[in-house]
Amino acid sequence: MILLVIIVVLLFCNYFYIEKRCNELTNRLDTLEKSIIDFDDEKISKNLEDVESYWQDKKDMLLAFSNHKCLDDISQTFLKISAKIDTQRYGEALEQIRLAKLHITDILTNEIPSFENIF
Repeated sequence: MILLVIIVVLLFCNYFYIEKRCNELTNRLDTLEKSIIDFDDEKISKNLEDVESYWQDKKDMLLAFSNHKCLDDISQTFLKISAKIDTQRYGEALEQIRLAKLHITDILTNEIPSFENIF
């Protein structure tokens, strides 16, 4: 019984850790999206660098706690976002940003402590 309680507590801690990181990443993507909509090239490059550096810092820790396929999808999406911004195809970059947000939402949905996830 004690082992079950420990597992459930760890699942909740894991979820809250992932939720915090995903929310921060989503906020940074929102900022990048806003700078693209405003066509502010200086802010676009600054915000893109900010998103990429945050992702590089947190990706390894998230790999330990979350689904690797979802994280690989996000990494690929970030590469596409960077390529679209470099070629100034901002409409396509916005689509990729929205796709990255969907992948982040999938991570949160998959990590919610539920009966299926515990057993």
